[in-house]
Parts: sequence; C-alpha cells; structure tokens
Amino acid sequence: LKGLLSFLISLVAAVYFALLADVSWVAVAVMAVASLLGGQLGVERLQLGPLQPARRHVLRQHGSADIDREH
Repeated sequence: LKGLLSFLISLVAAVYFALLADVSWVAVAVMAVASLLGGQLGVERLQLGPLQPARRHVLRQHGSADIDREH
C-alpha cells in the first residue's frame, strides 16, 4: 500500500511538472534511467546476501543513532 501511494503521489507530481513547468527532458531521461537501474541493482544486491549489513548501511546514511538494534 505504501509503494502504491508513493507511486501515485510521484505520478501526480510528474504530470503537474510536465504540463506546467519548463522541463529539461534530457535530465528527465538521465534521471529515469539512473533511478530504474539503481532500484533494480539495489534489489538484486539485497537478494544476494544477508540483510543486516545493508540495514546498517542505510541507517548510517540517514543518521540513525540506533543502528545496532535488532528487529
């Protein structure tokens, strides 16, 4: 549900900017390709190994003080 909501919000924002803003379509294309590749590579990487190191990396990147807490 959270993923669907995020998609819908992004879609509304994208349509709004495409119709009402001066958009650099070359930048849009580069960002779209990079986003799709990064998302796919991230999923594949997480499926290869244990999740704990990946969780710690994400939490460190976002400044969490509680990186060693087990869920």
